[in-house]
Amino acid sequence: SKVSINFSKSPCGRHQGKGRIFEIISTGNLLLEQVNPITPHYFTPNEDYLEFSSIEDIINKIDKVLTDNELRRKIAKSGYNKYRAKYNNKIFWQIVLDRLK
Repeated sequence: SKVSINFSKSPCGRHQGKGRIFEIISTGNLLLEQVNPITPHYFTPNEDYLEFSSIEDIINKIDKVLTDNELRRKIAKSGYNKYRAKYNNKIFWQIVLDRLK
């Protein structure tokens, strides 16, 4: 796919930092995610992925990135490069294991 969407809220309405963000970005796809205070700890909004805040916003951003291939590829590549440098599978699992200690 060209764009993958992540809805970050749990059923109780709280934002979650889901592993899905890493899965999407690691494939080289553009992540389009609901504004979430957790994801910016790992990736930079509008540089490594795009955020949306409403139905109108998500529709506009989908239209934009599906018509502007260069923009979509640039953002997706930035996220992918950051993932490879800071959160690849080896680094990611080491972080998880360190936090479990």
